[in-house]
Amino acid sequence: MTRAAKQQAKDVDGGGGILETEATVEFLGLLRLRHAVHSEADALALVHKVKLGQYSGEVLLPGPHPAVLSPWNGRPRRLQPPPMDTAFQDVEAEWGLLNSAAGLATVNTMGLRLTLPFKVDLDVDRPATDLEEVYRSADDWTERLGSWLAYIVGGPTAFLSPNLPALRSVAAPQATLLQEALYWPSAVDGWHWGHGLDHTSTGDDPPLSHVMAITAQSAAALGDTRAAVLDAVTAVELALATWLQDRVNPQRPDVRAALLKRVQMLGPRLQLARDWGLKLPSDFQQRLVKPRNRVAHEGWSPPRYMAEMAATAARALVVDLVPLQQCCQEPDDAVEETSRRAGEWWAWRNGLRDEMP
Repeated sequence: MTRAAKQQAKDVDGGGGILETEATVEFLGLLRLRHAVHSEADALALVHKVKLGQYSGEVLLPGPHPAVLSPWNGRPRRLQPPPMDTAFQDVEAEWGLLNSAAGLATVNTMGLRLTLPFKVDLDVDRPATDLEEVYRSADDWTERLGSWLAYIVGGPTAFLSPNLPALRSVAAPQATLLQEALYWPSAVDGWHWGHGLDHTSTGDDPPLSHVMAITAQSAAALGDTRAAVLDAVTAVELALATWLQDRVNPQRPDVRAALLKRVQMLGPRLQLARDWGLKLPSDFQQRLVKPRNRVAHEGWSPPRYMAEMAATAARALVVDLVPLQQCCQEPDDAVEETSRRAGEWWAWRNGLRDEMP
């Protein structure tokens, strides 16, 4: 910007402030995921357009590209920087781990490229950016992305294990460890990633009942049994509210609001759902209501198996009462499309295709 243009801007703006220009600047960043995402190899090297707050850009998953995976050497290997953008090639980060024998990877970090407006601070005569807003938005954005991915695949996306037990046998030190169940997540494939990023970019959230059911699963796997039981029952309460609301005329929001106000507690909500024809599992009280009452009113710490049963029962009920959104159900041709894209990339890499896919 020329000196005359700056002076003219100051005159118009009253001598100071922030001047917005038509120019833009690129911001490169690293998005550290709140929870690691156990992924199919077809998600590696994914480049997907996103919106973070009001800013547009791209998310880049680490590599290598699945079309050029090298043979497995028997041990997990570190993921590489996103191969589709040379700007990240020398960036040191914990991108994740690859186990190419099983075609699986654990993604910890993603690359982010954003386009930001170029501004000038007229008071100090130097560039001004919206980076503070970007950093603030990134925390909520990554949390929302994790919730969407978990919602789409139906459970936590990370490997989870409880703390090691305080006592171990001297004669068989591994025996106690083997009894400690490790949660194995469903793998997030390329379609799941893309769909989850699309939802996250819109700023909407997945159904809270599903989110709470998933946090109950996580808490049970990590050994936080009180939180698992409380979150499990909360998930069911939220799902019941949705189920009841869906049976009221959508043109009468006042009736919906009055209905939920009348059945705020779990007991009345359950009774109304039964009156309206909902059939609950025969072990509902034993697995969910009784453990929840003891936790809430006595501070009881349930054993892990009871927390796991509560989380499992809640998950099944939530999915039944609030089915997965139709758009979040992976189409049959998604895997074929991923394989086609990988083949095109491999052909370009080996000189058999002129244009980069």
